[in-house]
Amino acid sequence: MAKLAKSKNRFLSLFLLTVSSFLNAETYSIGVEEVSYMPFYGFDSLGNFIGIAPDILNAFAEKSGIDFEFKPYPILRLTENYLSGQLDFRYPDNPDWNAPEQAIYYSMPLMVVLDGLIVRKENTGRSIIKYRDIGTIRGYTAPSLEVYIKYGSIRLIEINTYDSMIAMLVSGRFEAGYLSVIPAFYTARQKGLEDRIAFDRDLPFDVANHNLSSIEHRDILEKFNIFLREEKELIDGIYESWNVEKTEIPDINS
Repeated sequence: MAKLAKSKNRFLSLFLLTVSSFLNAETYSIGVEEVSYMPFYGFDSLGNFIGIAPDILNAFAEKSGIDFEFKPYPILRLTENYLSGQLDFRYPDNPDWNAPEQAIYYSMPLMVVLDGLIVRKENTGRSIIKYRDIGTIRGYTAPSLEVYIKYGSIRLIEINTYDSMIAMLVSGRFEAGYLSVIPAFYTARQKGLEDRIAFDRDLPFDVANHNLSSIEHRDILEKFNIFLREEKELIDGIYESWNVEKTEIPDINS
């Protein structure tokens, strides 16, 4: 009986320690874009933040004994709230998106994405100077198109969602859409429109790193970098669970 009592006490102690650790886990806020960017990130019908990026971030949080609270905002308001100190982290972020004098720390890239011009298939091969109205997601920048926009040959029109953007592109409202390639085709596939569009490799494009950033928590970013380097198999498995290969960025030279 004495052995059984000791065993029960030991089990109870371990249980209480586990519960205590869970209850005392530090919670950090991550500001995220209030946009569907699936399969990289987006929201389910209950408003939960889902996708490859949140799966990776949550796996890191679980391993580190912390909690992440994802807070969605429109892109411009996200920037305002983050820079005013209302958020612990921002995802995605990139040094090129912020003024150099801003004291922001960045992780290694959580993922690398290809942004370019998605066109209707029949328009593939057209010169960039033939395009006028190009749609994009509200708050996005298009570095590779800046010179064409500056000198007036292209007008960039902002739309709120990938769903609307793909529908308007296919219907002819826009001649092209400046979008992230994998989310654009993921959205088109969901709508049964994948065969109607193409990524034109001969038009301007941008390759961007998506990093986790913080103004204050440099130490956690350093731990996250270690996680990204050491947990490649786990991360590859997350990509596979969303039917995306980690290297699935179209070969722009082919």
